[in-house]
Amino acid sequence: MKTAVITGMGIISSLGLSLSEYWNRLLSGDREIKPFTWRASSDVEEHRVWCSPISPAFDGAHWVGQTKILRNSSRFTQYALAATQDALKHAGLSALPPLRTAVILGTSMGGVPQLLDAQHVLDQHGTRHVPARLMAEVIPNMATAQIAILYGLHGPQLTVSTACASSIDAIGLAAELIESGRADIALAGGVDNLLDPVVSSALTNAHALSPALSAQTASRPFDRYRGGFV
Repeated sequence: MKTAVITGMGIISSLGLSLSEYWNRLLSGDREIKPFTWRASSDVEEHRVWCSPISPAFDGAHWVGQTKILRNSSRFTQYALAATQDALKHAGLSALPPLRTAVILGTSMGGVPQLLDAQHVLDQHGTRHVPARLMAEVIPNMATAQIAILYGLHGPQLTVSTACASSIDAIGLAAELIESGRADIALAGGVDNLLDPVVSSALTNAHALSPALSAQTASRPFDRYRGGFV
């Protein structure tokens, strides 16, 4: 049986748009937590939650040169495409065997924000204004599919959705494919883009988000007073 090993990594996160930036800021104890505020039309007061957004400097075109793929990719898919390219570069892989490379990604909700935006467009402007490529943007497996399309891959392609365990389940499944001999290489990881008032409202009402009064005390791992995530 083969032994699966990690040979390259890539990351798009609030702490950086590259592996080196992310790692250095992590070691420095940096935090990138900000307030996210909105007010629904029927609410008397504003709601605020802590969030950890990706830098607005992110531009998918910096990683992906194919306009058609970018045009049909929502934000969460673009994050996955960018991280994949960095991981391949980190691994020193310039070519992938089309039939022996698996793509296994985890996501909890896929392109939910785009779907909710489209509902608003529908309500305000009618059916003709709903984007024709919406389904290509929001379906959870589109990150996996667009990676396969970009690199011309025809091996196993799976999208795992097991809530907060999605990413680690995807990595474990990818390792099993390699160790069983069904694949020689696997692109594996996870991606989500959940900064949305509807999602935040649901998590707030479920008491899942951090009620901390400051960004410095919000969602601190291993803290005995930790009270939710951002």
